[in-house]
Amino acid sequence: MADRKALTSILFPHSASTDPAAECDEPACFRDLKLDAIVARMIAGRQDYGLEPLFHAPLSDPDTIAYRQAVIRDLADPGIAGAMARFTETMRQRSRQRRQAAVAGSRLEAQRWQLDAAASYRRAVVALRDELEALEPVSEGLTAWRDELRAHIATPAFRRYCEEMDRVRAALDGVRYGVRIRENGFEVQPDPEGADLVAEAEQVFAPLRESERPEPADADDRGERSMDPVETRILDSIARLNPEPFAALAGFCEDYGDTADPVILRFERELQFVRAVRAYVDRLQRQGLPFCDPQLCTHKTGVGAREAFDLALADQLVARGEPVVTNDFHWQEGERVLVVTGPNQGGKTTFARSVGQLHYLARLGCPVPAREARLLLTDRVFTHFDREEQVGDGRGKLEDDLARIGWILEAATERSLVILNEPFHATQLQDAVTLTTRTLEALMERDAFGVCVTFVDEVARLDSRIASLASTLDESESQRRTFRVQRLPADGRAHARSLAEDHGLTYERLRERLPR
Repeated sequence: MADRKALTSILFPHSASTDPAAECDEPACFRDLKLDAIVARMIAGRQDYGLEPLFHAPLSDPDTIAYRQAVIRDLADPGIAGAMARFTETMRQRSRQRRQAAVAGSRLEAQRWQLDAAASYRRAVVALRDELEALEPVSEGLTAWRDELRAHIATPAFRRYCEEMDRVRAALDGVRYGVRIRENGFEVQPDPEGADLVAEAEQVFAPLRESERPEPADADDRGERSMDPVETRILDSIARLNPEPFAALAGFCEDYGDTADPVILRFERELQFVRAVRAYVDRLQRQGLPFCDPQLCTHKTGVGAREAFDLALADQLVARGEPVVTNDFHWQEGERVLVVTGPNQGGKTTFARSVGQLHYLARLGCPVPAREARLLLTDRVFTHFDREEQVGDGRGKLEDDLARIGWILEAATERSLVILNEPFHATQLQDAVTLTTRTLEALMERDAFGVCVTFVDEVARLDSRIASLASTLDESESQRRTFRVQRLPADGRAHARSLAEDHGLTYERLRERLPR
């Protein structure tokens, strides 16, 4: 079909001829924040669309983020979601038919699969146009798409395409032939005389299956089985007896080639991003977990979230039927770093990861895992989590920590979020105090936001720009970890109590074990 003005993208309001996310690699923070696992779960079953680069390309423009948020909200409407699901399935049928054409054993079979794929494509776009006409999308992206899809279908090029397709299909449907089976082969005959035995058999046995009659099959759905050699020979004979319809079929395939407009294919791919996000969020919301569209700000006032949670962990807990713990956090006026201390296995790392996830997902235009959220529109999210030493890299653990954190501090700006999880934990205590102190001082000099999980209590009292948070224990239940993180002074006692419990060194346990 002829070139035309590009349709509106549903992910980018100022659509370009190329995909803005096409060349994006996985960000360095992805694995630390377990976003790789989250995205893998989101796109399961949609791998053919190559969606990963879209998740690797966070947005910087607040208007573009709001534009995408609105499209994702639209698909919360069951009517719109159903229309998009039907469009997707018909387009997938088209893809399967094109694959069949690519592996067909004969030229004629391949051409027929191409014709079927063309019919599936037309059915998909016309049905979506009709359904969107009856629905009321709110987002600018879907309303603009509906209008331009309507205009595309009305173009002379699309009309000619449909008219030619109908002409070819009618010609093929008009072919009549018979096959006479002989002892050593078969003979194809034109326009056979006598009764249509297939029609007669269907009429005789129709009452027996009336109660189980399936819905009428679409004329374009002939199954997806390749022809065997005998069928191929029969088809070749039919084509020789009926050259005009098959010449028309060949002409259609030559004239139109790939049956889909590239912009429609781009829409199909972008739609899968939206559907993947929507399905993932809806599944967890049905389990009672909160999500919201965050308010994004460029100034550092009132940044925080209520009932936030680690999305990767929540997905696992929901699958096991276990409860999900949520946390609140915020940076008060003038604060830049949240220092998190407390007992081991108390939820500190999970909390830090959730803060990073919220800020990254917000820049994708996705709903975020929280009841309410006001987040900084970051330029980047940096992470430093523990990693195994790489054999043969020539660096020890401390040297590796210094190199990685040094790179972060050089790249971080006043709009960055830096997540540090147990930096320098493998060093001596005094060295850890010194190095962590200098790291946080350098971070605050850049006026960046940060979250630092550490066993070094001293740094929580370092500066007024640092807020002290701690994971808590349930005093009434033998120091059971609550996995909640609250604003508390870092006194080290919670950590000490936890260690004593783990090693059987509490006052009560010692009294039980020691003689009086």
